[in-house]
Amino acid sequence: MLKPIDTSKPVQTRCGLPARIICTNLLGLHSLAVAVKDKNTDYESIIRTDEYGRLGGCDVEDVYDIVNVPEKHVRWANIYPGTFANTYQTQEEADNGAASYRIACIRIEFEEGEGL
Repeated sequence: MLKPIDTSKPVQTRCGLPARIICTNLLGLHSLAVAVKDKNTDYESIIRTDEYGRLGGCDVEDVYDIVNVPEKHVRWANIYPGTFANTYQTQEEADNGAASYRIACIRIEFEEGEGL
């Protein structure tokens, strides 16, 4: 299921080019005006997309569709013998919540949706 672009968060093209939303209320189906930075220069091109960031009116993904920049997350995990682990927002929380049989405390950094 498609989710509309969250216009309050940073955006980029599906292939990773930096982009920024200029306008969200153009008349017509493609209501977003987006500036996309050229990868080889300091110039920007203006494109129009629908509320889902799609260039075309179909369900086919395009490398120049606009997507929200994946959010980065950091967690700390207490690792225990076997497959048991607990995760925490900070290393201090992990240390405070650790059981005596913890064998490691590791930092985990990932982007939202990574590995799915």
